[in-house]
Amino acid sequence: MGSLAFAFPIKSGKLEALKRLAQELHDDRGQHEHERRADQGLSRLKVFLQTGQHDMMVVYLEGDDVVAAAARILRDDHDHEQWLLSKLEGIVDYAHLAEDEGVQSELVFDWHGEHGTALAEHEGSTQGPSS
Repeated sequence: MGSLAFAFPIKSGKLEALKRLAQELHDDRGQHEHERRADQGLSRLKVFLQTGQHDMMVVYLEGDDVVAAAARILRDDHDHEQWLLSKLEGIVDYAHLAEDEGVQSELVFDWHGEHGTALAEHEGSTQGPSS
């Protein structure tokens, strides 16, 4: 199971719009959202709101081939996906995403309660969990 995370700057004054979109994805469009993400190969999607000097929408994805799933999301022309992207255009700045490059995200450190720590280039733990 792979994972991927990336962040998008939230446009000024759009925090509440992001929260309303999340509510709409849960309530009115929950079934569509579930079907699209499953069809794209995701097993989990989480969206976090990070506030402070620079408000950010942080997206976390899990799936068997999460890089391919992320690429499918960017190319998906399904009505639900087009609706969602049109909503997000008014809320977050993702102009930095080149269509040919997609999302660039690199894991630099990983900790797991049973396996300890690992660096991106290592499979498995480099230091076990504390006793």
